[in-house]
Amino acid sequence: GLTRLIVSSYQAVSGSGLAGVEELASQARAVIDGAEQLVHDGSALSFPAPVKYVAPIAFNVVPLAGSLVDDGSGETDEDQKLRN
Repeated sequence: GLTRLIVSSYQAVSGSGLAGVEELASQARAVIDGAEQLVHDGSALSFPAPVKYVAPIAFNVVPLAGSLVDDGSGETDEDQKLRN
């Protein structure tokens, strides 16, 4: 029988409404406007403080999407929707 299953879910920031889209756009603009600084210093870029998300969403390979669930699982509500 099935012993292991690996699942990936790709969530659009538009699922968070206009606030999610605006946060992505503002973070992307801030980083792109200072991208030439990366030539000299890999830590030269900073993101605007996140508002809609708990961490920067722009250019994040594995973003934290959804709200952290307070059950000790370390999962978000989006993770649990997929599993349940």
